[in-house]
Amino acid sequence: MDVIGVVELTPDLPADVAERLVTAVYLASRNGTVGICLNGISLASLDRWLDPVVRADRCQAHGVEYFDGNDKEELFRRLTGARFFVAASDDLRVALEFRGSTVMTVDQGLEFLSNELPASASVH
Repeated sequence: MDVIGVVELTPDLPADVAERLVTAVYLASRNGTVGICLNGISLASLDRWLDPVVRADRCQAHGVEYFDGNDKEELFRRLTGARFFVAASDDLRVALEFRGSTVMTVDQGLEFLSNELPASASVH
């Protein structure tokens, strides 16, 4: 499955920031599937943030796809065509930049996902 972008979650993120990021990712997935790179975050933890958002949102969304942050080779192989990247760790940011990608910080990603992406028709 092609993703329109990837957002990384790490345990270093404050819980309120991670929750806002997960909410923004899901709402942005109305434009296409968004990947979530779980880097030290369990799927159960993600589901605790994501499930209430999914239940509350009655709009059609493509949803999210999970990536294992420890398997960079698989992650990079599946990112063909992704248009945005949000890195919470320096390791992923450096690896993506080395491959020529422009990478947003978490704050930039929140702004982009909350404001620019939902209004952008160019992401479809």
